[in-house]
Amino acid sequence: MDQSHIDALLARHLLLLDEYTQLRDRLAKLQSNMFYQLARANFETQRGFRYGSDQYDARMKASRQLQIFEDAEDGMTWTIGDAIPDAEPEKEEHEEEGEEVTSHDDKLAEELEGKLGISDDGVEAESEEPAPHAEQQRKLGDPLRWYGLFPPTSLRTAQSASREAVHEVIPRLVTVDAKMQRLEIEIRRARKKRAKTEEKKSKVKATKSAAVGASV
Repeated sequence: MDQSHIDALLARHLLLLDEYTQLRDRLAKLQSNMFYQLARANFETQRGFRYGSDQYDARMKASRQLQIFEDAEDGMTWTIGDAIPDAEPEKEEHEEEGEEVTSHDDKLAEELEGKLGISDDGVEAESEEPAPHAEQQRKLGDPLRWYGLFPPTSLRTAQSASREAVHEVIPRLVTVDAKMQRLEIEIRRARKKRAKTEEKKSKVKATKSAAVGASV
């Protein structure tokens, strides 16, 4: 293991360390601004009311979820994405019952068409009309609505600061930290290999010098 490879690993580690330091500073500023704006919102509100967990909605659900991707070269990467809504259980529970009702309704419809003299062509022509597609994914509301329709500007600023920290800074910070740890392991292994190689070279050199001395 040559010294140039170790130097390249150290250079990458220094770049990641610089990015890690900048991310820590950015996170500290965002958290400071978030708590300042939250304290300002509580100071400006009416007496006896505070913006906190007492006003949380019981139906609160996460609007974002953590996604972890693993790569052979870069290691693990943390990202924040939209939360996947839960599937509707009622649709799965009544699926078999719906099939039985549908088959029974089809028989009644065929008998009624025969009595009224309605042809299948007319039914197919009507069925070709585009039906409106219902949205299956439920839109999650803004949590600020728990505190009224018109929350103060300072509370919105606190929310934007926390979103930036959770969505951008923290995932990248964890990713950079994981890459630094992986590089540290590679650097230690490279140094051990270099030490073993130098030790073998020194032993071979000592053996050769001893052989030359014995021959003389």
